[in-house]
Amino acid sequence: MFLQQTRFMLVKERGDELWLAPMVTDNWLKDGLAFGVKHAPTFFGDVSYRVVSHVGSGTIEAEIDLDDGEALDALAARVEMSFDGDRIFVDGTDATEAIRGQAVSTAVSPVAPNAGVRAELVRRQRAWAAEHDGGVIEGRDIGTAVFPDAPVKVFLTATPDERARRRAGETDGVDVEVLAAQIAERDLRDSTRAVNPMRPADDKIRERAAIRPFEGFHRATAPKLFGEPKN
Repeated sequence: MFLQQTRFMLVKERGDELWLAPMVTDNWLKDGLAFGVKHAPTFFGDVSYRVVSHVGSGTIEAEIDLDDGEALDALAARVEMSFDGDRIFVDGTDATEAIRGQAVSTAVSPVAPNAGVRAELVRRQRAWAAEHDGGVIEGRDIGTAVFPDAPVKVFLTATPDERARRRAGETDGVDVEVLAAQIAERDLRDSTRAVNPMRPADDKIRERAAIRPFEGFHRATAPKLFGEPKN
């Protein structure tokens, strides 16, 4: 929604064409030109953002100030998310690939400690589970903060290098070394943050799957969860 509003501020649709909005000068959209706005009043509250023109490739890029905690709180509360099978949509736009990209990986760490964002995530995750009568849910505070009474909890770990390698296999254009460093940094931040830190639940089963393939992990863990198979 925020990016849609930013787009509407700059351009208007006329049939199949995009025209500059009346209040936008040509100089604003020169290729490579950037401008910033501080504390602009929006539907989400005051927001600071930066807009970069890439008209040469037909795009305009907008970035929210991730240090603006109140704006992030408001955005988390108002953004619409939905699922269609294994696809996730944010404000009606398919974001399945985007949420696994480098930009989101970079933005996660400064956003994750935000108390308002975390509270909204907990609310939405609990609502989803109630609507679907439970489910298999993953996350860094699922067993300790979101569903502390879950009947089955597994704390699964892997090295940053291994997780970066797997992510690179899912998404194009990922720098594995950069991503591994970002994952390690996020682990440190998430395990030391004040709100819902990442830690094993006291009643969890803990497994390390740095190299072990899923089938091996399943064979090793299933008996702990469900008991030994009966002949």
